[in-house]
Amino acid sequence: MGTGASAYFWPHKKYFESEDNRQRRLAELREGAPESYFEERRALEAYPPLGNQSNRTIRLMGRIAFMVGLCALVWSVVG
Repeated sequence: MGTGASAYFWPHKKYFESEDNRQRRLAELREGAPESYFEERRALEAYPPLGNQSNRTIRLMGRIAFMVGLCALVWSVVG
């Protein structure tokens, strides 16, 4: 339940982590680091992560995890 609640109330932490990783990798590539796969830099520059969709997805999954945890708790007490 705690994990679901934290994902629901603070989804931006996961999104910002993803964006920070992307920016860090772009900086490394600009400084001359080798690409991990063909045209990695072009892919990172052309296709940034979708903020709203990712944020919405994280919140939805958090809500589902919270409800599953709540149902399991109620079932363990009642059942």
